[in-house]
Amino acid sequence: MTAGGRIAGLVLAAGASTRYGGGDKLLLPFDGGTVVGASVRAAFAARLDPVLVVLGFRARQVREALGHQAARFIENPRYAEGIGTSLATAAAELIHDPSVAAAVILLADEPGVSSAVVRVVIDEWRDTGSTAVRAVYLDRPGHPVLVDRSLFPLLLRCEGDRGLSAALRREGLPFHTVAIDDRAPVDIDTSEDYERAVRGRGA
Repeated sequence: MTAGGRIAGLVLAAGASTRYGGGDKLLLPFDGGTVVGASVRAAFAARLDPVLVVLGFRARQVREALGHQAARFIENPRYAEGIGTSLATAAAELIHDPSVAAAVILLADEPGVSSAVVRVVIDEWRDTGSTAVRAVYLDRPGHPVLVDRSLFPLLLRCEGDRGLSAALRREGLPFHTVAIDDRAPVDIDTSEDYERAVRGRGA
């Protein structure tokens, strides 16, 4: 573990919204901006640097929706194959930057993740020296997830629809968990999920 360097934010925003049933859920209004914008704002509010947004489906529209935010955009040409390819794309961008000590993974369709929870996960990493830290809410495990730089080569090998959890299991590596005294933010897959997320935000 190298806790003294920068901590990057990886906002995974490449998915095709196939379960949403029309349109791009990431561009829906949320909390004065868009769904994807809320996730990126949380990354900046948590002082992550750099903030990388992995694009794929409707990349131009998502980039334009975030144009006012100082994120770094990278495109995943294999996004249709699954989330693993987005993790690998992001890792390929970060692995050559020795100033980045860890990365926090956020999902663009979970706009309710707060910067405060991101900081809790980061503090747990610093305090424990764990290589992978996951937030566990009252009702389920969720995001954010932090990966130490030592695991970037593992992210490079992610593929298809297999994310970090599958990669860790394959290598026999543990997740360290940190308890969050709240329910997990809504993962927006359907229009009903979106309505619940908006209600929960008071928007």
